[in-house]
Amino acid sequence: MSEQKEELSAIETIIEDNEQEPVTLQALAKLDSGQGLERMNTAIDILTNVRRASIAITDPEDWLLFRRPDGRVTAYLSDDGCYRIEPIWRISVMPPGDADKFTFEEIKDAEDFAFVVSGNGYCKLTGASAIGVEGVRRSDEDFVREKKGIQKKIEVRKAAFANLHGGIVRKLTGLKNLALTELDSVWSAQGKNKSSAHCAQGRGFGTASERAGIAKDEYGEAPICPKCQSKMRFFAGKDGREPFWGCGNYKTCGQKPITAKKQAQAPAPVSQEAASRESGDEPAEKPNGETLPQKKNRLLETLRSKDKLPESRRSELTKAITSAKKVEDLIDVEAALNE
Repeated sequence: MSEQKEELSAIETIIEDNEQEPVTLQALAKLDSGQGLERMNTAIDILTNVRRASIAITDPEDWLLFRRPDGRVTAYLSDDGCYRIEPIWRISVMPPGDADKFTFEEIKDAEDFAFVVSGNGYCKLTGASAIGVEGVRRSDEDFVREKKGIQKKIEVRKAAFANLHGGIVRKLTGLKNLALTELDSVWSAQGKNKSSAHCAQGRGFGTASERAGIAKDEYGEAPICPKCQSKMRFFAGKDGREPFWGCGNYKTCGQKPITAKKQAQAPAPVSQEAASRESGDEPAEKPNGETLPQKKNRLLETLRSKDKLPESRRSELTKAITSAKKVEDLIDVEAALNE
């Protein structure tokens, strides 16, 4: 961390020593022999170091990967990541035109709404401007699933402004679509455990459901919704939030998201047949048992068939089934359902 701060401090000093109004190629050509080229090379060195320093202070969680139709994969800097790098580039975000404040336009349909906000940006480091950039966020996005009423509107407005800020920063820094080789090169030089392999995947990596399926090995089987008994869906965390399981019927059943927790990486169990081979004994008869997910699904089906079961008892048994960590934990539940 201290080396990174020293690098940023050195860049700040170079910028201050060389800070002046941007010049054209014609103006550089009129300078004395060698001075124009020297000034241009200095500017290139500054921008190269600032770009690398910007990438260095981000984490894999700040980037989202997209795969293009031609197979090329690029990294997109998130809105949160843009806030990290803004001070290095000396970027200012301002209301459009002569306005003294930002105006949020609310767009509605039958069920959902969105906020749109416009603005301009200026980079003091390069002298570049971004005019008429828009930020948009919607009420049906994952980050406000649990919010309601006024609080939901406040969060969507804040996210729309963050999106405006991010759009301006990405445009002025050129860090919107980054090659993975550049990303990994900077992180590798830091000697830290950062890699593009740890970035979240977006469009081009299959459907949203297929991308969610990637997480099954890490987070286990999808749980059953305690309220409506449907299979829950996996949602990758965004902007630093933890991944979670959500019910597709949450609008009607009211089930809140459940944080997805990683399963412990345990060695694969050795089958009785393999153990017998290693010991030289004859293979033992295979047990006709169920796996934990199979038993959970069977017991939940049985529970759904118990129409006359009191709701409090149903909720108690549902919780016991879905929270079971091993097959043995379900013995008492199965006995209760067979009564």
